[in-house]
Amino acid sequence: MTTTSWHADPLTWGTGPRIFEAFLEPTCPYSVRAFNKLDELLSQAGEDKITVKIRLQSQPWHMYSGVLV
Repeated sequence: MTTTSWHADPLTWGTGPRIFEAFLEPTCPYSVRAFNKLDELLSQAGEDKITVKIRLQSQPWHMYSGVLV
């Protein structure tokens, strides 16, 4: 019997050599605030200078977190 490993690629913007990774929870208001600032970060740093990667992280204390993530 073989086991398969499930893997989800991060959402990625930009093509630069420096990587900025954010672990966000889509139902968390603080994660939403951080997410709304990533476009400005990318435009100020330059899309050819930085790569922004977003990984969804479930937080069990947020209702519906497990369903969305």
